[in-house]
Amino acid sequence: MLVVPVSKAPSDSSFWQKISKGFKKMGGEVAILAIKLWLVMKDANTPLPVKIAIGSALAYLVMPIDVIPDVLVGVGYTDDLAALAAAAKFAGSAMTEDHDREARRRWNEL
Repeated sequence: MLVVPVSKAPSDSSFWQKISKGFKKMGGEVAILAIKLWLVMKDANTPLPVKIAIGSALAYLVMPIDVIPDVLVGVGYTDDLAALAAAAKFAGSAMTEDHDREARRRWNEL
């Protein structure tokens, strides 16, 4: 049996530091997706399994060690994007238009 450890969700400060520092390399839509997932994870109406999946993907985003190093321009965030996309698919209907609007508003404030 394969046991996969569940990562602890990143702290508010580590998440926003990664978004604000890495946003140019990451690209707007990837950053917006990360912010949207952060908002879904923080939403009291989101089911616990969805929060765990999102928290794991966001923890991978802020980890200093990656399968593909973030410093590689053009490809550095592809593994992070894959984790975020999988979490977004799992989130399904828990991710709402309100989350999208708020994520875009916060992105524009950075």
